[in-house]
Amino acid sequence: MPIEGRIPTRELVDLTTHCEDNDIDLIISVDSNAHHNLWGCTANNKRGENLIDFLLTTNLTITNKGTEPTFVSSRYQTIIDLTLASTRAADQVKNWHVSDEPSLSDHRRICYELDLMITQHAPRRNPRKTNRIMYKTLLTQRIGTKKPKDIDDINNIEENVNKLTEYIKTSYEQACPLKKINTNRPSKNSWWGPDLERMRRNLRHLFNRAKNTRQEQDWDNYKEAQYKYNKRVREKEQTSWQKFCTSIESNDTAARIRKILADDNTRTLGSLKKADGTYTKDDKEISETLIETHFPGCRIVDSTDWSLGTIQGARNYTQLDKSIIRTKNHTTRHQWSHKRHSSERLPSRRCPITNLVEPCS
Repeated sequence: MPIEGRIPTRELVDLTTHCEDNDIDLIISVDSNAHHNLWGCTANNKRGENLIDFLLTTNLTITNKGTEPTFVSSRYQTIIDLTLASTRAADQVKNWHVSDEPSLSDHRRICYELDLMITQHAPRRNPRKTNRIMYKTLLTQRIGTKKPKDIDDINNIEENVNKLTEYIKTSYEQACPLKKINTNRPSKNSWWGPDLERMRRNLRHLFNRAKNTRQEQDWDNYKEAQYKYNKRVREKEQTSWQKFCTSIESNDTAARIRKILADDNTRTLGSLKKADGTYTKDDKEISETLIETHFPGCRIVDSTDWSLGTIQGARNYTQLDKSIIRTKNHTTRHQWSHKRHSSERLPSRRCPITNLVEPCS
């Protein structure tokens, strides 16, 4: 919340009203720049009183615990960072505390846990890791000890097929057992290293010293170490990202990354604010809002005729367009067609914008 602006802000009021009207759980972590005894400050100010008046008209509650300062500088220490939550969401906020880890800012890190129901991934088989030798051995043993009956009528054919299918399935299940999916494996290409760990420990030590002594020299030492640590983190992140992007040299690698991102249901868009000030409620409204924002004047259609020269529901090509198309040689037409159809395959089946977009006349 800007210190020179009104409190509550218009965005906060609209967001709170939207969540209340649609029965949506809401958690807000905010730098309020407001002081009040209700969240542990030693004195009140006008902004704090206005924020309390607003909270009393909503279903939001303050989940802050204790009196540990959330903002620490060489001049003063205070509590201005708040965690607001709706009634149901507040019951799920556990272990709220101010972290001692360096935050690269005068504002300290606020940590809490959400008591949510975690979806357990069902174990599954990976066909690529099938023990092929074991599979062939088991299948050979089963087929060798139980030879199929003579095929003299239709019933025998069905019985033999069912038995052979059972042998194949049983052998495969034993050679490729179910395995639990480990979603907590550390990344092999993590950019975090021992040098950053040492710098973080030193930064934490300098911060605690400056916070306790409140001497100018200690704060200067902390600020200098904070700048170096922040710069090193940015360098590591940038180098790691560039290395990752450079390593994608084939379509197979890019397709594998796309599949991983597409299968992750947690990477979805939330509500977006529309031009009229309201918020989107479903994927269709999100798609329409994105289209209107990034492709003004276009619309989403259910089907499109890709025949050369016309697009259903769109403008016809001019005579100049048609003459240019006719003068293209076969190689150029082939390349254009290949690029066009390749681009049609790019959108993910899980992407919110799955329909086609065509220009309006």
